[in-house]
Amino acid sequence: MALYPFLIYLGLTKFNIRAVALFVLFFVTARIGISSGFSFKKIKPFLPLLISGISLSFFSLIFKNEEALLLLPVFTSLVFFATFGLTLIKGVPMIERFAALKEKKMTLEIKRYCFNVTVIWTLFFAINAIVAFYTVFYTSKEYWMLYNGLISYILIGTIFAVEYIVRRIIKVKSRL
Repeated sequence: MALYPFLIYLGLTKFNIRAVALFVLFFVTARIGISSGFSFKKIKPFLPLLISGISLSFFSLIFKNEEALLLLPVFTSLVFFATFGLTLIKGVPMIERFAALKEKKMTLEIKRYCFNVTVIWTLFFAINAIVAFYTVFYTSKEYWMLYNGLISYILIGTIFAVEYIVRRIIKVKSRL
């Protein structure tokens, strides 16, 4: 997905909208299909993203609308926002699910920490969706590409790095 903004920007500056929409339609479908081995069971978690990509591509293709193609990062953030956010309301928080893959014993402190990290990611995805939406309608395509293809990924990497450092500090403190 990281290359999507660059490819869309390049496509919209060099080709017509229909060619770009067809490319996106093919790319989204092929990427999810290949990465899941074309197994419905494996595709199921990606259905919201797949449906978003296909719907936006068709809309763009039919109505020759560039903004529809630019909205995919917004929909992607909204899907992650909903996915992470719903785990805060019902079930096990998303980060706790990830932690359970590594941690054998989940203390109450670890579970609380995982809940808080899930809240942070949920808020990030909400804010990211808002900023991505803003870049679609209120900035140039260059700024759209810069934010959605670079800055948002730097922010994601920063959150990962900070969370990793904080987790290490908490682990060291819990051993004392």
